[in-house]
Amino acid sequence: MLHSGLRAVDDACITIEGIRATLIDLLGYTGAALALTGTIIALGESGTAAQVAAGSIVTAALIAAGWLVGGIGAQDPQHRMRSIFWALALLSWSQVAVVVLGPDGIDLDGKWLVAGAGLLVVGIAVPLWRIEQRSLQLIGAFVGIWVTVAALFYAEDSLFGAPVPNVRWSAIATLLLGLAALVAGAREMVAPRRTAMVLGSLAFIYGTTASTLEVLSGTSNVSIVLALIASAIVLYAGERTSVIAVTGIGIVGVGSGVLQLVIENVHAESGGLAVLVLGVVMLGATIYLVRAAGGDPRMPEPPA
Repeated sequence: MLHSGLRAVDDACITIEGIRATLIDLLGYTGAALALTGTIIALGESGTAAQVAAGSIVTAALIAAGWLVGGIGAQDPQHRMRSIFWALALLSWSQVAVVVLGPDGIDLDGKWLVAGAGLLVVGIAVPLWRIEQRSLQLIGAFVGIWVTVAALFYAEDSLFGAPVPNVRWSAIATLLLGLAALVAGAREMVAPRRTAMVLGSLAFIYGTTASTLEVLSGTSNVSIVLALIASAIVLYAGERTSVIAVTGIGIVGVGSGVLQLVIENVHAESGGLAVLVLGVVMLGATIYLVRAAGGDPRMPEPPA
């Protein structure tokens, strides 16, 4: 009887705690969403000074709220709330940066507007990530750095007097940044490790593909082959570090690259048959290697 009563009390406490946690989440996230929405409306309707003031106040309020809810002794849900508040603060700050540097402010344009706004975002994003090393903070810092670097390396060519975008140098900077993030994540130099590797993998494959992209002629065989090589490197990194998400990115990259390469270059029926035979042979080799390495993968050994 006593045991049943104590269990009922424990269940009631768990229920009350769950309601309390849900109420806190509802209040916190709804308040943050309202503040950010109000800022967006204010930025669109007010003068420049009012826009900057409103955005800066909301940014500071969200950073302060995150600092307070995720302080010493806070549990993981509170750290998650801090992470979300700070991600929203970064979004608000990016809007302020565009207003300050845009036509109604300093009046930068083109690559310098994007690079300047990215640099202002990085100035807040990196310290926030250093304090709260969660995925949202790392994504904010990485995107800010990538936007800044890609904009600085952006160039334009001239064709019959008209400007034509040249993304080659921005793409090379992107692939180098992605490779650095992939290696840093694999070596556990950046946290969260998996997020760093995923971001690095995506940037590495995209940058490698776009580094030989011609805006007027589109993707070439060279771009596809380079993307395949980059995807294979990502696949190896995922297998080596046992990060399934990175392995998946590598698999998708290899599969889509092979598919595109075949579609672009094989058209005749005889070519299609040759590709079919090659695929069957490779599947057979795969089965042989798997069975030779560890027996039948369909029949795992029972646990000891």
